Amino acid sequence: MARHLQYISSQLRISATTSGGNEVTSTSTINHGKAKVRQDSDDAFPFSLKPVQVELPLFSSKDPEEWIASAQDYFDFYETEDHHRVTIASFRMDRIAWKRFQWMQRQRQLIGWTHLIKAIRGYGGGIRPRSVI
Repeated sequence: MARHLQYISSQLRISATTSGGNEVTSTSTINHGKAKVRQDSDDAFPFSLKPVQVELPLFSSKDPEEWIASAQDYFDFYETEDHHRVTIASFRMDRIAWKRFQWMQRQRQLIGWTHLIKAIRGYGGGIRPRSVI
């Protein structure tokens, strides 16, 4: 298998050109689907995967446990520190949830991520105040 990959790699180095017709140099990469062929690699497997993008879904009070789980996965994936999680989460709230978030911030009720999770769960899934609808 390794010899076959080396053969393919050597063939790509000989005849590879960019979409603009320029010759590919030995330090170039060629995109092939979701992988890149590293032309400067001596490895038997000259491919590297593209980085994964994880998105934080919009919080809309409909399914708080699913959103909390998704947010935990997002923050764990990007190794987000606790003191940044509340701010980042506030960017991904619908209008009603964001108004409640702002009210709680002004009342100094949100100290960190665990407080925000408790607030989301404590209001029956929504973090909307009774006065804002």
